[in-house]
Amino acid sequence: MASEGASRRKSKKPAGGVNSKRARRKDEPSAPTASRIFHLAVAGGAAAALILGLWAAGFEGRTTHTSTDGPFGDESVPLDASRTFDPNRIDINPNLEPDPLEILREKFNVSMLSENPPIYQFEHFLTDEEANGIIELASGMFKRSTTGLDRDKTDLSRTSSTAWLIDPSHYSNPLVKRIENRMASAMNVPAINQEGFQVLEYQLSEYYREHHDFLPEMTQWPCGVRLATFFLYLSDVEEGGGTWFPRLNVTGVPKKGRALLWYNVQKDASGEWKMDGRTQHEAVPVIKGTKYAANKWIHVKDWVTPWRAGRTG
Repeated sequence: MASEGASRRKSKKPAGGVNSKRARRKDEPSAPTASRIFHLAVAGGAAAALILGLWAAGFEGRTTHTSTDGPFGDESVPLDASRTFDPNRIDINPNLEPDPLEILREKFNVSMLSENPPIYQFEHFLTDEEANGIIELASGMFKRSTTGLDRDKTDLSRTSSTAWLIDPSHYSNPLVKRIENRMASAMNVPAINQEGFQVLEYQLSEYYREHHDFLPEMTQWPCGVRLATFFLYLSDVEEGGGTWFPRLNVTGVPKKGRALLWYNVQKDASGEWKMDGRTQHEAVPVIKGTKYAANKWIHVKDWVTPWRAGRTG
Protein backbone atom coordinates (compact mmCIF):
# COMPACT_ATOMS: atom_id res chain seq x y z
CA MET A 1 0.00 0.00 0.00
CA ALA A 2 1.21 3.45 -0.76
CA SER A 3 2.03 5.87 1.99
CA GLU A 4 -0.58 8.41 2.95
CA GLY A 5 -0.76 11.52 0.82
CA ALA A 6 1.01 9.94 -2.10
CA SER A 7 0.20 12.53 -4.74
CA ARG A 8 -0.13 16.00 -3.26
CA ARG A 9 0.72 19.20 -5.07
CA LYS A 10 3.78 20.76 -3.52
CA SER A 11 2.99 24.15 -4.94
CA LYS A 12 -0.38 24.19 -3.20
CA LYS A 13 0.59 22.60 0.12
CA PRO A 14 0.01 25.02 3.00
CA ALA A 15 2.48 25.69 5.74
CA GLY A 16 1.27 23.82 8.78
CA GLY A 17 -1.61 22.36 6.77
CA VAL A 18 -3.95 25.35 6.55
CA ASN A 19 -3.53 27.66 3.62
CA SER A 20 -4.97 31.06 3.08
CA LYS A 21 -3.13 33.81 1.40
CA ARG A 22 -5.37 35.89 3.60
CA ALA A 23 -8.00 34.94 6.16
CA ARG A 24 -11.54 35.32 4.84
CA ARG A 25 -13.55 37.82 6.84
CA LYS A 26 -16.68 36.47 8.48
CA ASP A 27 -18.82 38.91 6.51
CA GLU A 28 -17.26 37.97 3.15
CA PRO A 29 -19.20 35.41 1.10
CA SER A 30 -17.36 32.24 0.12
CA ALA A 31 -18.70 32.64 -3.41
CA PRO A 32 -17.21 35.48 -5.44
CA THR A 33 -19.22 38.66 -5.72
CA ALA A 34 -19.91 40.50 -8.97
CA SER A 35 -17.28 43.09 -8.07
CA ARG A 36 -14.66 40.38 -7.57
CA ILE A 37 -15.58 38.87 -10.94
CA PHE A 38 -15.27 42.28 -12.61
CA HIS A 39 -11.94 42.93 -10.91
CA LEU A 40 -10.60 39.57 -12.07
CA ALA A 41 -11.79 40.23 -15.60
CA VAL A 42 -9.79 43.45 -15.66
CA ALA A 43 -6.70 42.02 -13.98
CA GLY A 44 -6.64 38.47 -15.28
CA GLY A 45 -8.73 38.23 -18.40
CA ALA A 46 -12.15 36.99 -19.44
CA ALA A 47 -11.33 33.29 -19.07
CA ALA A 48 -10.49 33.68 -15.40
CA ALA A 49 -13.62 35.75 -14.85
CA LEU A 50 -15.72 33.07 -16.52
CA ILE A 51 -14.47 30.46 -14.04
CA LEU A 52 -15.40 32.69 -11.14
CA GLY A 53 -18.74 33.43 -12.73
CA LEU A 54 -19.53 29.73 -13.04
CA TRP A 55 -18.52 29.24 -9.42
CA ALA A 56 -20.80 32.07 -8.36
CA ALA A 57 -23.66 30.65 -10.42
CA GLY A 58 -23.66 27.61 -8.16
CA PHE A 59 -24.89 29.85 -5.35
CA GLU A 60 -27.33 32.03 -7.30
CA GLY A 61 -30.93 31.97 -6.14
CA ARG A 62 -30.33 29.73 -3.14
CA THR A 63 -31.49 29.97 0.42
CA THR A 64 -28.69 29.52 2.93
CA HIS A 65 -28.55 28.56 6.56
CA THR A 66 -25.62 29.75 8.64
CA SER A 67 -24.33 27.90 11.67
CA THR A 68 -21.63 29.47 13.82
CA ASP A 69 -21.39 26.87 16.59
CA GLY A 70 -18.92 24.57 14.82
CA PRO A 71 -15.12 24.77 15.02
CA PHE A 72 -14.96 26.42 11.57
CA GLY A 73 -17.23 29.35 12.39
CA ASP A 74 -19.23 30.52 9.38
CA GLU A 75 -20.72 27.42 7.73
CA SER A 76 -23.13 28.64 5.05
CA VAL A 77 -25.12 25.74 3.69
CA PRO A 78 -27.04 25.79 0.40
CA LEU A 79 -30.49 24.27 0.87
CA ASP A 80 -31.80 24.17 -2.70
CA ALA A 81 -32.10 20.43 -3.38
CA SER A 82 -33.38 20.78 -6.95
CA ARG A 83 -29.95 21.20 -8.55
CA THR A 84 -27.87 18.34 -9.95
CA PHE A 85 -24.26 18.98 -9.04
CA ASP A 86 -21.22 18.32 -11.16
CA PRO A 87 -18.81 16.02 -9.29
CA ASN A 88 -15.90 18.06 -10.63
CA ARG A 89 -17.18 21.31 -9.15
CA ILE A 90 -14.35 21.36 -6.57
CA ASP A 91 -11.92 19.30 -8.63
CA ILE A 92 -8.33 20.48 -8.79
CA ASN A 93 -7.12 22.01 -12.06
CA PRO A 94 -3.87 23.96 -12.44
CA ASN A 95 -5.47 26.19 -15.09
CA LEU A 96 -8.22 27.51 -12.82
CA GLU A 97 -7.78 30.77 -10.94
CA PRO A 98 -8.55 30.87 -8.14
CA ASP A 99 -7.91 27.17 -7.66
CA PRO A 100 -11.01 25.50 -6.14
CA LEU A 101 -8.72 23.73 -3.69
CA GLU A 102 -7.58 27.14 -2.47
CA ILE A 103 -11.22 28.08 -1.89
CA LEU A 104 -11.60 25.00 0.30
CA ARG A 105 -8.42 25.91 2.15
CA GLU A 106 -9.89 29.24 3.20
CA LYS A 107 -12.00 27.26 5.65
CA PHE A 108 -10.54 23.77 5.95
CA ASN A 109 -7.17 22.10 6.48
CA VAL A 110 -7.31 20.05 3.30
CA SER A 111 -4.86 18.24 1.03
CA MET A 112 -5.05 15.68 -1.76
CA LEU A 113 -4.54 11.94 -1.55
CA SER A 114 -5.19 11.78 -5.30
CA GLU A 115 -5.59 14.49 -7.91
CA ASN A 116 -7.28 12.41 -10.61
CA PRO A 117 -9.74 11.29 -9.47
CA PRO A 118 -9.82 13.82 -6.65
CA ILE A 119 -9.65 12.40 -3.12
CA TYR A 120 -9.58 15.14 -0.50
CA GLN A 121 -8.18 14.65 2.99
CA PHE A 122 -9.37 17.00 5.74
CA GLU A 123 -7.45 17.28 9.00
CA HIS A 124 -9.32 18.17 12.21
CA PHE A 125 -12.63 18.03 10.37
CA LEU A 126 -14.17 16.89 13.66
CA THR A 127 -13.25 17.86 17.19
CA ASP A 128 -12.58 15.07 19.69
CA GLU A 129 -15.88 15.91 21.37
CA GLU A 130 -17.77 15.56 18.08
CA ALA A 131 -16.10 12.23 17.26
CA ASN A 132 -16.87 10.90 20.74
CA GLY A 133 -20.42 12.20 20.45
CA ILE A 134 -21.11 10.25 17.25
CA ILE A 135 -19.79 7.05 18.86
CA GLU A 136 -21.97 7.69 21.91
CA LEU A 137 -25.08 8.13 19.73
CA ALA A 138 -24.34 4.77 18.10
CA SER A 139 -23.60 2.99 21.38
CA GLY A 140 -25.73 -0.10 21.93
CA MET A 141 -26.94 -0.13 18.31
CA PHE A 142 -24.09 -1.96 16.57
CA LYS A 143 -24.98 -5.06 14.55
CA ARG A 144 -23.06 -7.14 12.06
CA SER A 145 -22.51 -5.11 8.89
CA THR A 146 -24.44 -6.15 5.80
CA THR A 147 -23.90 -5.92 2.06
CA GLY A 148 -26.35 -5.22 -0.73
CA LEU A 149 -29.16 -2.75 -1.21
CA ASP A 150 -31.60 -4.35 1.22
CA ARG A 151 -29.14 -4.38 4.13
CA ASP A 152 -30.18 -7.93 5.03
CA LYS A 153 -27.24 -9.95 3.77
CA THR A 154 -24.07 -10.80 5.66
CA ASP A 155 -21.05 -12.49 4.12
CA LEU A 156 -17.33 -12.90 4.63
CA SER A 157 -16.50 -9.89 2.45
CA ARG A 158 -17.44 -7.65 5.39
CA THR A 159 -16.91 -8.48 9.06
CA SER A 160 -17.38 -5.10 10.77
CA SER A 161 -20.36 -3.85 12.80
CA THR A 162 -22.71 -1.00 11.84
CA ALA A 163 -25.09 1.38 13.61
CA TRP A 164 -27.47 3.59 11.60
CA LEU A 165 -28.32 7.08 12.82
CA ILE A 166 -31.59 7.37 10.93
CA ASP A 167 -34.22 7.97 13.60
CA PRO A 168 -35.99 11.35 13.62
CA SER A 169 -34.15 12.11 16.87
CA HIS A 170 -30.85 11.69 15.05
CA TYR A 171 -31.82 13.99 12.19
CA SER A 172 -32.78 16.70 14.67
CA ASN A 173 -29.76 16.18 16.92
CA PRO A 174 -27.69 19.42 17.08
CA LEU A 175 -24.39 17.54 16.82
CA VAL A 176 -25.51 15.58 13.77
CA LYS A 177 -26.92 18.69 12.08
CA ARG A 178 -23.73 20.65 12.72
CA ILE A 179 -21.56 17.99 11.07
CA GLU A 180 -24.00 17.59 8.17
CA ASN A 181 -23.89 21.34 7.58
CA ARG A 182 -20.11 21.31 7.59
CA MET A 183 -20.04 18.57 4.95
CA ALA A 184 -22.57 20.47 2.83
CA SER A 185 -20.46 23.60 3.11
CA ALA A 186 -17.31 21.76 2.01
CA MET A 187 -18.99 20.21 -1.03
CA ASN A 188 -21.44 22.99 -1.91
CA VAL A 189 -24.13 20.30 -1.99
CA PRO A 190 -27.25 20.67 0.19
CA ALA A 191 -27.38 18.71 3.43
CA ILE A 192 -30.76 17.35 2.33
CA ASN A 193 -28.90 15.28 -0.30
CA GLN A 194 -27.16 13.23 2.44
CA GLU A 195 -28.16 9.78 3.63
CA GLY A 196 -28.18 9.14 7.37
CA PHE A 197 -24.94 8.43 9.17
CA GLN A 198 -23.54 4.90 8.98
CA VAL A 199 -21.34 4.44 12.05
CA LEU A 200 -18.78 1.65 11.84
CA GLU A 201 -16.87 -0.43 14.37
CA TYR A 202 -13.91 -2.59 13.35
CA GLN A 203 -12.48 -4.87 16.02
CA LEU A 204 -9.23 -6.81 15.73
CA SER A 205 -8.79 -8.42 12.27
CA GLU A 206 -12.11 -7.09 10.96
CA TYR A 207 -12.28 -5.67 7.43
CA TYR A 208 -14.40 -4.83 4.38
CA ARG A 209 -13.04 -6.25 1.13
CA GLU A 210 -12.72 -4.18 -2.04
CA HIS A 211 -16.04 -2.64 -3.05
CA HIS A 212 -17.65 0.44 -4.54
CA ASP A 213 -20.33 2.76 -3.13
CA PHE A 214 -22.13 3.16 -6.47
CA LEU A 215 -25.37 1.19 -6.72
CA PRO A 216 -26.79 1.07 -10.28
CA GLU A 217 -30.39 0.70 -9.02
CA MET A 218 -30.21 4.25 -7.68
CA THR A 219 -30.05 5.72 -11.18
CA GLN A 220 -33.85 5.26 -11.22
CA TRP A 221 -34.47 6.61 -7.71
CA PRO A 222 -35.79 10.14 -7.07
CA CYS A 223 -32.58 11.01 -5.19
CA GLY A 224 -30.34 9.83 -8.02
CA VAL A 225 -27.00 8.12 -7.57
CA ARG A 226 -24.48 8.49 -4.78
CA LEU A 227 -22.42 11.39 -6.01
CA ALA A 228 -19.76 11.15 -3.32
CA THR A 229 -18.71 9.57 -0.04
CA PHE A 230 -17.68 11.60 3.00
CA PHE A 231 -15.77 9.32 5.39
CA LEU A 232 -14.97 10.34 8.98
CA TYR A 233 -12.42 8.71 11.28
CA LEU A 234 -13.76 8.75 14.84
CA SER A 235 -10.74 7.17 16.52
CA ASP A 236 -7.04 6.57 16.17
CA VAL A 237 -5.99 3.01 15.30
CA GLU A 238 -2.73 1.66 16.60
CA GLU A 239 -2.05 -0.41 13.48
CA GLY A 240 -3.96 -1.24 10.29
CA GLY A 241 -7.51 -0.20 9.54
CA GLY A 242 -6.71 2.12 6.64
CA THR A 243 -8.94 2.98 3.66
CA TRP A 244 -7.10 1.64 0.62
CA PHE A 245 -7.85 2.61 -2.97
CA PRO A 246 -6.18 -0.29 -4.85
CA ARG A 247 -6.55 1.15 -8.37
CA LEU A 248 -4.81 4.32 -7.23
CA ASN A 249 -2.52 2.70 -4.66
CA VAL A 250 -3.20 5.34 -2.02
CA THR A 251 -4.37 4.84 1.55
CA GLY A 252 -6.23 7.02 4.01
CA VAL A 253 -4.72 6.41 7.43
CA PRO A 254 -7.11 6.50 10.41
CA LYS A 255 -6.66 9.51 12.64
CA LYS A 256 -9.30 10.83 15.00
CA GLY A 257 -11.04 13.85 13.44
CA ARG A 258 -9.68 13.25 9.93
CA ALA A 259 -12.06 12.96 6.96
CA LEU A 260 -11.85 11.78 3.36
CA LEU A 261 -14.03 12.89 0.45
CA TRP A 262 -14.15 11.03 -2.84
CA TYR A 263 -16.51 10.87 -5.82
CA ASN A 264 -18.29 7.70 -6.91
CA VAL A 265 -19.46 8.77 -10.37
CA GLN A 266 -18.55 10.66 -13.51
CA LYS A 267 -20.75 11.95 -16.32
CA ASP A 268 -20.31 10.20 -19.64
CA ALA A 269 -20.50 11.85 -23.07
CA SER A 270 -24.30 11.69 -23.02
CA GLY A 271 -24.49 13.36 -19.62
CA GLU A 272 -25.46 10.20 -17.74
CA TRP A 273 -23.96 9.38 -14.34
CA LYS A 274 -21.64 6.36 -14.53
CA MET A 275 -19.59 4.61 -11.87
CA ASP A 276 -16.01 5.80 -11.54
CA GLY A 277 -14.27 2.49 -10.96
CA ARG A 278 -11.09 4.19 -9.85
CA THR A 279 -12.60 4.86 -6.43
CA GLN A 280 -12.99 1.19 -5.55
CA HIS A 281 -11.81 0.97 -1.97
CA GLU A 282 -11.20 -1.44 0.88
CA ALA A 283 -11.18 -1.22 4.68
CA VAL A 284 -8.01 -3.15 5.45
CA PRO A 285 -7.94 -5.32 8.59
CA VAL A 286 -7.31 -3.79 11.98
CA ILE A 287 -4.04 -5.23 13.28
CA LYS A 288 -3.98 -3.54 16.67
CA GLY A 289 -6.66 -1.53 18.42
CA THR A 290 -10.26 -0.71 17.47
CA LYS A 291 -11.41 1.48 14.60
CA TYR A 292 -14.47 3.69 14.78
CA ALA A 293 -15.59 5.58 11.69
CA ALA A 294 -18.69 7.04 10.09
CA ASN A 295 -19.68 7.81 6.55
CA LYS A 296 -22.25 9.81 4.64
CA TRP A 297 -23.31 9.08 1.09
CA ILE A 298 -24.19 12.27 -0.77
CA HIS A 299 -26.69 12.02 -3.62
CA VAL A 300 -27.06 14.21 -6.69
CA LYS A 301 -30.58 15.18 -5.57
CA ASP A 302 -32.70 15.36 -2.43
CA TRP A 303 -32.44 12.13 -0.42
CA VAL A 304 -34.28 13.09 2.76
CA THR A 305 -37.71 14.06 1.37
CA PRO A 306 -38.39 10.86 -0.63
CA TRP A 307 -36.82 8.74 2.12
CA ARG A 308 -39.22 10.17 4.69
CA ALA A 309 -42.08 9.50 2.29
CA GLY A 310 -40.92 5.90 1.88
CA ARG A 311 -40.13 6.19 -1.81
CA THR A 312 -36.34 6.11 -2.12
CA GLY A 313 -36.61 3.24 -4.55
